[in-house]
Amino acid sequence: MIVRATLALLGLFGLLISLLFTLVYYGKMRADTPALPRICRLDNAECESLIRRSEAHLVGIPNFVVGLCFYIAIIAFALMPPGAAPLLERTLLMASGGTVTIGIFLTYVLLVRLRTNCVLCLTSHLINACVFGLLLFLAET
Repeated sequence: MIVRATLALLGLFGLLISLLFTLVYYGKMRADTPALPRICRLDNAECESLIRRSEAHLVGIPNFVVGLCFYIAIIAFALMPPGAAPLLERTLLMASGGTVTIGIFLTYVLLVRLRTNCVLCLTSHLINACVFGLLLFLAET
């Protein structure tokens, strides 16, 4: 029960980060808006340059838009009774493993090549790693 609740909470945080990047990307919100906690704010130009990079797009689709779908699926799965959707569980486990792999590369690009400290980007990669760990735990039990 605690694992699924944690999974849902992580999914919610990931969904909010993906939503923020999506709103910034489509010009519906600024990354430096005072409505965001200070730690979450990026200079708007810096954020724009990050989210428009080729690395921020998976087969032409922005990673954070894919993230919206992924996190909604994670939340839905976490709210289901155990064993209710074994195919969804396996699919999410594989997708989650992929997000961790991609996240390692994106973290490298962010920190080493771009020398940028995007707290929300790094937080989303950490969330993805935790989600993967929790899904692995559920698969073992």
